[in-house]
Amino acid sequence: MISPTNSLGGDVDNKAETSVSEPRLAGIVFRLGFDIDRLLSDVVSQLRKDPIRLAGVIQKIGSEAAATPRNLLLHGLRGGWELPILQDRGQGARGCRLDAGALAEAAARLDTAFSEPIDLLIVNRFGRAESEGHGLRNIFERAAADGIPLLVGVREDYEDVWKAFHGGLGTQLPPESEAVLRWWQAIAQA
Repeated sequence: MISPTNSLGGDVDNKAETSVSEPRLAGIVFRLGFDIDRLLSDVVSQLRKDPIRLAGVIQKIGSEAAATPRNLLLHGLRGGWELPILQDRGQGARGCRLDAGALAEAAARLDTAFSEPIDLLIVNRFGRAESEGHGLRNIFERAAADGIPLLVGVREDYEDVWKAFHGGLGTQLPPESEAVLRWWQAIAQA
């Protein structure tokens, strides 16, 4: 057996050699209709009971009337900012109402979060925009490059694109808060 070496050429201790590393990128795979926003909000509430430096965004419904397209908000976990993410395309408009400009603004706000230490980055979705190389994909890439644990909601129809994105460096979690919190505890203890 070849002994592993560290980047300086020295032997790696046996503890590191025998420990199993939990993937630092985790996608909560869910079906259309599942309330992933509630799950992520519950997970954030649980995580905040411990001293953890969270960053990222979760999605929530604003206080405006449900019929308005401006009521779907991204809520910043650091700073508490809120940003409407749907565009008003008028009655009868079909297709995606996601506001690309709002996503670009959210990405810029999240990018500034990297100036301070982050224990865990949570992002509400890896979806259509990210599967096409847009949206918040650059934030996911930066977290992966910086070794920051990332937790993201992935609707099952984007699961294959998520797998291609992480290239085996991530994992899929069931849409259960207990499973998500177990993943986080394994990361935090590593």
